Amino acid sequence: MQGEDIRALQKTLNQNGFMLALTGPGSLGFETDGFGPLTEQAIRRLQVAKGLVADGIVGPQTIQSFIAALQ
Repeated sequence: MQGEDIRALQKTLNQNGFMLALTGPGSLGFETDGFGPLTEQAIRRLQVAKGLVADGIVGPQTIQSFIAALQ
């Protein structure tokens, strides 16, 4: 998957404690438009933190948990 929505997802993950990388592509300020292994791993960490099945898929439960965490 690719697109600006992926870049926005990566920025949000990076800014809220679920860093994709410390340096290089995917790190804060260097987010990409591709959903790759770093994005999937960050999603899995979010899912574990929220008590969800850590499948790396951004489905309805993950989205709801992420939105709740931002409020």
